[in-house]
Amino acid sequence: MSPLRTPRRAALLAVGAATIAVALVVACSPSSGGSGANEGCPALSTTCPTPATTWAEVEPVIIKYCFQCHGEGGIEESMYGYTTYAGEYKNRAEMLTQVYQCQMPPYDASPPTAAFPSAQDRQTIVAWLVCGAPGPEAGSD
Repeated sequence: MSPLRTPRRAALLAVGAATIAVALVVACSPSSGGSGANEGCPALSTTCPTPATTWAEVEPVIIKYCFQCHGEGGIEESMYGYTTYAGEYKNRAEMLTQVYQCQMPPYDASPPTAAFPSAQDRQTIVAWLVCGAPGPEAGSD
Protein backbone atom coordinates (compact mmCIF):
# COMPACT_ATOMS: atom_id res chain seq x y z
CA MET A 1 0.00 0.00 0.00
CA SER A 2 1.32 3.42 -0.92
CA PRO A 3 2.13 5.63 2.11
CA LEU A 4 -0.26 8.18 0.57
CA ARG A 5 -3.13 5.67 0.70
CA THR A 6 -3.22 4.59 4.33
CA PRO A 7 -6.35 4.11 6.45
CA ARG A 8 -5.24 7.08 8.60
CA ARG A 9 -4.97 9.31 5.54
CA ALA A 10 -8.39 8.13 4.35
CA ALA A 11 -9.88 8.98 7.75
CA LEU A 12 -8.24 12.42 7.71
CA LEU A 13 -9.59 13.08 4.22
CA ALA A 14 -13.09 12.06 5.36
CA VAL A 15 -12.88 14.48 8.30
CA GLY A 16 -11.59 17.17 5.96
CA ALA A 17 -14.46 16.59 3.54
CA ALA A 18 -16.96 16.81 6.39
CA THR A 19 -15.39 20.07 7.56
CA ILE A 20 -15.65 21.51 4.05
CA ALA A 21 -19.29 20.39 3.80
CA VAL A 22 -20.16 22.16 7.06
CA ALA A 23 -18.35 25.29 5.90
CA LEU A 24 -20.32 25.23 2.63
CA VAL A 25 -23.62 24.90 4.47
CA VAL A 26 -22.71 27.90 6.60
CA ALA A 27 -21.35 29.91 3.68
CA CYS A 28 -24.31 29.17 1.44
CA SER A 29 -27.05 29.58 4.03
CA PRO A 30 -29.47 32.49 3.59
CA SER A 31 -28.50 33.93 6.98
CA SER A 32 -24.88 34.30 5.88
CA GLY A 33 -25.81 35.67 2.49
CA GLY A 34 -23.80 33.15 0.47
CA SER A 35 -21.69 34.62 -2.30
CA GLY A 36 -24.07 37.57 -2.50
CA ALA A 37 -23.23 38.67 1.05
CA ASN A 38 -21.25 41.64 -0.26
CA GLU A 39 -22.40 43.84 -3.08
CA GLY A 40 -20.56 42.83 -6.22
CA CYS A 41 -19.56 39.46 -4.81
CA PRO A 42 -19.71 36.96 -7.70
CA ALA A 43 -21.87 33.84 -7.66
CA LEU A 44 -19.43 30.95 -7.31
CA SER A 45 -19.84 27.23 -7.91
CA THR A 46 -19.43 24.99 -4.87
CA THR A 47 -18.93 21.78 -6.80
CA CYS A 48 -15.56 20.18 -7.41
CA PRO A 49 -14.73 20.50 -11.11
CA THR A 50 -13.43 17.64 -13.22
CA PRO A 51 -10.48 17.60 -13.28
CA ALA A 52 -10.07 18.92 -9.75
CA THR A 53 -8.33 22.24 -9.20
CA THR A 54 -4.70 21.57 -8.31
CA TRP A 55 -2.23 23.08 -5.87
CA ALA A 56 -0.19 24.32 -8.86
CA GLU A 57 -3.23 26.33 -10.03
CA VAL A 58 -4.20 27.78 -6.64
CA GLU A 59 -0.81 28.50 -5.05
CA PRO A 60 -0.04 31.60 -7.21
CA VAL A 61 -3.54 32.97 -6.51
CA ILE A 62 -3.11 32.53 -2.75
CA ILE A 63 0.34 34.13 -2.90
CA LYS A 64 -1.00 37.09 -4.88
CA TYR A 65 -4.01 37.86 -2.69
CA CYS A 66 -3.33 36.36 0.76
CA PHE A 67 0.38 36.61 1.50
CA GLN A 68 0.45 40.37 2.04
CA CYS A 69 -1.26 39.84 5.41
CA HIS A 70 -1.19 36.07 5.98
CA GLY A 71 2.31 35.34 4.65
CA GLU A 72 5.77 35.75 6.13
CA GLY A 73 6.00 39.07 7.97
CA GLY A 74 2.31 39.84 7.43
CA ILE A 75 0.14 41.25 10.22
CA GLU A 76 -1.91 38.03 10.40
CA GLU A 77 0.85 35.48 9.73
CA SER A 78 0.83 34.01 13.22
CA MET A 79 -2.95 33.71 13.27
CA TYR A 80 -3.33 31.70 10.07
CA GLY A 81 0.13 30.73 8.82
CA TYR A 82 -0.51 30.61 5.08
CA THR A 83 3.22 30.40 4.38
CA THR A 84 2.93 26.61 4.02
CA TYR A 85 0.48 24.19 2.50
CA ALA A 86 -0.07 22.71 5.98
CA GLY A 87 -1.14 26.12 7.31
CA GLU A 88 -3.56 26.63 4.44
CA TYR A 89 -4.94 23.11 4.78
CA LYS A 90 -5.47 23.55 8.52
CA ASN A 91 -7.50 26.72 7.90
CA ARG A 92 -9.31 25.57 4.75
CA ALA A 93 -12.86 25.76 6.16
CA GLU A 94 -12.38 29.35 7.34
CA MET A 95 -10.66 30.23 4.06
CA LEU A 96 -13.59 28.81 2.10
CA THR A 97 -16.15 30.85 4.02
CA GLN A 98 -14.12 34.06 3.82
CA VAL A 99 -13.33 33.82 0.09
CA TYR A 100 -16.80 32.56 -0.88
CA GLN A 101 -18.48 35.47 0.91
CA CYS A 102 -15.96 38.03 -0.44
CA GLN A 103 -14.88 38.90 3.09
CA MET A 104 -11.22 38.33 2.22
CA PRO A 105 -9.32 40.26 1.26
CA PRO A 106 -11.21 43.10 2.95
CA TYR A 107 -11.69 46.31 1.01
CA ASP A 108 -10.75 48.32 4.10
CA ALA A 109 -7.54 46.41 4.85
CA SER A 110 -4.70 48.17 6.58
CA PRO A 111 -2.25 48.25 4.95
CA PRO A 112 -4.37 48.51 1.80
CA THR A 113 -4.56 45.34 -0.26
CA ALA A 114 -2.41 45.49 -3.38
CA ALA A 115 -5.06 43.76 -5.51
CA PHE A 116 -8.48 42.19 -5.23
CA PRO A 117 -9.27 38.79 -6.71
CA SER A 118 -11.29 38.54 -9.88
CA ALA A 119 -14.33 36.27 -9.94
CA GLN A 120 -12.17 33.65 -11.71
CA ASP A 121 -9.46 33.85 -9.04
CA ARG A 122 -12.06 33.49 -6.28
CA GLN A 123 -13.54 30.51 -8.14
CA THR A 124 -10.08 28.92 -8.39
CA ILE A 125 -9.64 29.12 -4.60
CA VAL A 126 -13.18 27.90 -3.85
CA ALA A 127 -12.90 25.03 -6.34
CA TRP A 128 -9.60 23.91 -4.79
CA LEU A 129 -11.12 24.02 -1.31
CA VAL A 130 -14.31 22.11 -2.22
CA CYS A 131 -12.15 19.48 -3.94
CA GLY A 132 -10.55 18.80 -0.56
CA ALA A 133 -7.58 21.18 -0.95
CA PRO A 134 -5.31 18.64 -2.67
CA GLY A 135 -1.65 19.21 -1.79
CA PRO A 136 1.49 19.51 -3.86
CA GLU A 137 1.91 15.71 -3.89
CA ALA A 138 -1.57 15.10 -5.38
CA GLY A 139 -1.36 13.62 -8.83
CA SER A 140 2.27 12.57 -8.42
CA ASP A 141 1.31 8.89 -7.84
